[in-house]
Amino acid sequence: MKDFEKTYTIQGSSEEHTIKVTVHDGKLNIRCDCEAGIHKRLCKHIIQLATSDEELQPFLVDANLDKAFDNIFYAKKEIERLQGESRRLRIKIEKAIF
Repeated sequence: MKDFEKTYTIQGSSEEHTIKVTVHDGKLNIRCDCEAGIHKRLCKHIIQLATSDEELQPFLVDANLDKAFDNIFYAKKEIERLQGESRRLRIKIEKAIF
């Protein structure tokens, strides 16, 4: 894996976040300046970048993370869909019983 360094700006829900990606001596490092990223937690901004930026894909493949990021992206979408369905059903039940 060749060395690489790039800083990205991702629009969050209320503000922009900076994500720094580095590859040095074969080690991939991704950091986001959001609250989760500061605490070294995987955040939605990193997932968004990893699943949308073509330039980053070869580094994810080399680190065996490409499929993991794809799976977590689709799982997040499914969770959002199920949460929406749950809200609709709850509203339907509330209308029927109250």
